[in-house]
Amino acid sequence: KGTPECDTARLGFKYDDGRFLAAGRERYYHYTSRQTGASKGADMLFNEYLWAGYRFADKSELHVGQERMPFGILPYASNNFFESMAWYAGYEDTYAMGVQYQRKIGRLHANVAFFPSDGRHLLSWTDSTAELDGLDSVRFSNHLMKSYGREEKNTVVARLGYAFPFAGGNTEIGASVLAGQRAATSPALSSGNRRAGALHAAGEFGNLGVQLETIKYDNEFDGNGSLAGNWYGA
Repeated sequence: KGTPECDTARLGFKYDDGRFLAAGRERYYHYTSRQTGASKGADMLFNEYLWAGYRFADKSELHVGQERMPFGILPYASNNFFESMAWYAGYEDTYAMGVQYQRKIGRLHANVAFFPSDGRHLLSWTDSTAELDGLDSVRFSNHLMKSYGREEKNTVVARLGYAFPFAGGNTEIGASVLAGQRAATSPALSSGNRRAGALHAAGEFGNLGVQLETIKYDNEFDGNGSLAGNWYGA
């Protein structure tokens, strides 16, 4: 016999009066002991995103707060609940704290953003820090954790997308670049840098959707990847 349980709940808002903009979403997760792999389950509450913005006369926008990084296919490079490998590497549906400017010029979409911080566990709470590997793990996006000796800082992201009609549908092709710091939070580790680039295309043709994306990323640092030793331990 099974026991029905609530797994996920979300509460969000959007505001747009033509000039001022804002959006946010809070998430609640309930994990059973089967999911945590520990002797008990866990409950967690955290912020997914929270930002405010301004729309200029030319329809361009400036956003400040915790927002999705403008990298790759937007809003998602996947069509399933678990998203893609890019999400687990931190390059899909990833949110960070900073400022973003976006503008549309004809068929061209341009985004430029600077994120001093990854946002970490903003407005978060959990009753089971041991089962969830500490409070720093209570967040939506995949980032390095300070408890393992590193964090993501001073990340610059730029994206260009060109939309056009094709074969009776709508298509966008584009490119994205990213650069930032893998800052050490422990004297046992050295700080490093990261770089990433992507080429992407997405199209809808009636009932058929096609998404293609290739990403190359490099993490540069000396010594161990984390306090746990190997890079994957972070």
